[in-house]
Amino acid sequence: MKVDPSDTEGAWVDPDDAPEWTDEMFQRADLYNGGRLIRRGVPPTSEGPSPLEDSPDQN
Repeated sequence: MKVDPSDTEGAWVDPDDAPEWTDEMFQRADLYNGGRLIRRGVPPTSEGPSPLEDSPDQN
């Protein structure tokens, strides 16, 4: 049986993969070594909603 090449094109994307972290995400994250807090992340600014509040999945 011949397979149509257009049916096999395209990369499969795992829906469980997390998005790539941005520089802002790294700045806002708390840094832990084991269970010990090493550095507190920068809190979000008051210049608008946080990415979590802006997410359509939260409705």
